[in-house]
Amino acid sequence: MCDTIAIFRVEEEETWEFYFEFLYPNKYQQQHMGNRQVVDSLEESGDQSDVPRKVEHRL
Repeated sequence: MCDTIAIFRVEEEETWEFYFEFLYPNKYQQQHMGNRQVVDSLEESGDQSDVPRKVEHRL
């Protein structure tokens, strides 16, 4: 004997409010994820993060 479940109606949320307000990363979380990707990429390339270096910022 097989138990079945019938779905009669599925209501989709018109706006993606829950997704964008709760699940989607905010700008600070996005920046953090981007920074993590840069550090991981540098490590994979053999960069040593414990070696001091000069950093120049430009705008």
